[in-house]
Amino acid sequence: MKRLTLFLTAVLSIFLLAGSAFAAGTGTEMTAGAYSEEALRGLTVVNREGEELGEIREVRVDSETGEINFVILARGGVLGIGAERYAVPIEALKISRDKDKATLTVSENKLETAPRQETGMSDGEFKDVIQKHYGVAPAWEPPASRGITPEMME
Repeated sequence: MKRLTLFLTAVLSIFLLAGSAFAAGTGTEMTAGAYSEEALRGLTVVNREGEELGEIREVRVDSETGEINFVILARGGVLGIGAERYAVPIEALKISRDKDKATLTVSENKLETAPRQETGMSDGEFKDVIQKHYGVAPAWEPPASRGITPEMME
């Protein structure tokens, strides 16, 4: 019985791994949610045209779930001094397969008008605010269910 269970577990694992590889496709980008905090920190962020916007300076992680809430993009400044900082939901980024850059998938205007985290606001609460602002929602939640309209994506 133990051998059968072990065999079935191994077969199931192989199918799950193969399915994940197949689902990833042959494109050049992956969602940022598939990466760790360490892998994201320091990545160059570009717009859809490939122009550099800045660098991921911080990654805010939910202490209970370990999931990434959002990242902090630093833009401008010299050696990090005087840089403007913008919160970006992880759902608004695509990471290149060679992990050398992240692409902002929404309008750069959303970055410029991004809300700031208010004193006393938890990262989880702020995550909801910026997801609405950027017009993105978690993968399990369709944008329409959060009141996100096509106009918000411009």
